[in-house]
Amino acid sequence: MIASVSRKITEIFINNNIIKSEDKEVYSYGLEYIISSALPIILALIVSLIFRITGIVIAYMLTFILFRVCAGGFHASSHLKCQILFYTVLAISVSSVKLIVLFNDASARHITVLVSAAASAIIFLLAPVDCPNKPFSRDEYIKFRNRTRILDISVLFGLTAGIHTPIDPGIFLSMSIAMLTIAVSLIIAKKGGKKDEESTVSE
Repeated sequence: MIASVSRKITEIFINNNIIKSEDKEVYSYGLEYIISSALPIILALIVSLIFRITGIVIAYMLTFILFRVCAGGFHASSHLKCQILFYTVLAISVSSVKLIVLFNDASARHITVLVSAAASAIIFLLAPVDCPNKPFSRDEYIKFRNRTRILDISVLFGLTAGIHTPIDPGIFLSMSIAMLTIAVSLIIAKKGGKKDEESTVSE
């Protein structure tokens, strides 16, 4: 369905001389990627508005995306699988945050400190992890490592300070769980990389 919509929009662009016909495939693929990426985000925000958890969802998604861009991590075998995995983890994470905050605000703050500290240490040590299809050059690796570590330390200090403010503790707990998700993703990606190296050597 998304592919069909992308093709139709591309044809409209061509008919109105906005793009050239020889660029049809490139624009069609680009539109398909944009729509497939934006649609789930929009749906997640709509659902968060309905259940009144917008702040928690936005905090999780922004933290995850910022770290993901710099730190990398596990990649699913297809874009669809990646989306399904992300939103499944998002739903579990947000539900957990809501339950913890409802149970006890103080517990939420303590858990935020513990989770963010553990996740921060893992991210600091392991990031960045590149994609097997697009490995980093040495300069890129150093650049993304430095960016990740600056982001990591900044967010950790922000969370540590934030839990002592009147702001909803669920926001900070959500951010810390997003960091934990990235940390787990890095561990899985590292283990996967080692297995690939071992299989290559054995061959």
